[in-house]
Amino acid sequence: SNARVKTLVIAGARDPATPPASGKWLASQIPDAQYVELNAAHLPNVECCRRCARVAKKRPRSDFVEPDPDSLW
Repeated sequence: SNARVKTLVIAGARDPATPPASGKWLASQIPDAQYVELNAAHLPNVECCRRCARVAKKRPRSDFVEPDPDSLW
C-alpha cells in the first residue's frame, strides 16, 4: 500500500454486503492501520453514530499529512 497517513477501518459486525472479513483484510494491507468492528450492519456511522464518532476521535491527529492531490488518482 502507498498509504502515508494513519488509517482507521471501521466495519459493521452484521454487514452482509461488506462483511467484517473484508474490513480486516483491508486493514491488513495498510501499514499500521487500525481495525474497529462495531455492532452495526452496513452503515455504522449512521446506526451507531456516537460510538463511531468516539472511535474516530481517539485517532491521533498530530501526524496528519495533507495528501498530494496529484498522487490520489
